[in-house]
Amino acid sequence: MPGATVHHSYDRHVRIAAETAFGVVHADPSWSDVPFPAGGFGLKATSPRFMPPTNVAGYRRRVGVHHQQVVEGSFNTLAWPDHLFALLTMGLTRDGNGDLSSYTIDHFTPVDPRRYLGAVAENLTLRVGGDGELAVELGLRAKVEEEANTLIAGDFDYSSMNLIPFMLRDARLEINSEHVTDVEEFSISVANNVAQGPMVRTSGITQGTVAYLAAGRREITLDLTKLSDSDRFEEAIRDGNELTFEAVFEHPSGHRLELQLPLLVVEGSDESDSDTEPVKANPKMVALSNSDDDDIIWAVDLGPTTTTLAPLTTTAAPTTTTAAPTTTTTEA
Repeated sequence: MPGATVHHSYDRHVRIAAETAFGVVHADPSWSDVPFPAGGFGLKATSPRFMPPTNVAGYRRRVGVHHQQVVEGSFNTLAWPDHLFALLTMGLTRDGNGDLSSYTIDHFTPVDPRRYLGAVAENLTLRVGGDGELAVELGLRAKVEEEANTLIAGDFDYSSMNLIPFMLRDARLEINSEHVTDVEEFSISVANNVAQGPMVRTSGITQGTVAYLAAGRREITLDLTKLSDSDRFEEAIRDGNELTFEAVFEHPSGHRLELQLPLLVVEGSDESDSDTEPVKANPKMVALSNSDDDDIIWAVDLGPTTTTLAPLTTTAAPTTTTAAPTTTTTEA
């Protein structure tokens, strides 16, 4: 545009890498360059300021102390096979103490490249809506936002990335081991209940930054919409029956995503009421841990796959990888 400096959403990029400690960039970061739609990256710093009361300072705002930085926001993207393992690891995997890992996130914009340190996944949602694509949303908090003026667009490379995400059309869904084909939408939501610590002085930063971001109890819920063709959800509400849910996505390129909620209880089930549409059920379920202490089991395999897929396999180690073909299995 003559006479003005502009940029567009396609000029913005994001990459994510695990840290060695909270707010400490890895010496050799393993970056995931994750595409996102316009408006999909909402992580940003705010600066709430201290102001004295009006009965001391009057009605004019004469003081506003620049004393803390609060960093939070959401990150929305699609379930791209190349990056899904990293995103699910961020939101689901905890260490032996029940802690989440922290991440460095670089956000390139032409006018203000920036870096986020100590980013933690407060929540994770996997959702299939009316468009049929599997979407991923992370609710994030971070320790601090910094300038990253050495970051350039050339640091991001999507040339080897598969541009087709996982889609509902390629999924097999099961409820209580029964294949169901009429699920129109579903979402698996994971809340990590992250507690934010106090503001502390950090070397080289004028504002206070959070001392810690500690994960609390994990809460997993499943919502879905399907035809009201049985009384399974109503019976589960009345009788306290437990259900299971499994979704296996087969990608056109041979990749595979497996999600399993091995123990579900139904808290409620709404029903639609329309003269022009079939009656549909919208049950709301809560995941519990089963006898193996699993509340969610998941795996991402970059195909062609070689793992046994029914039932889902779990391993003692959190991650196993083979060189060719690439196979990754994780138990959260």
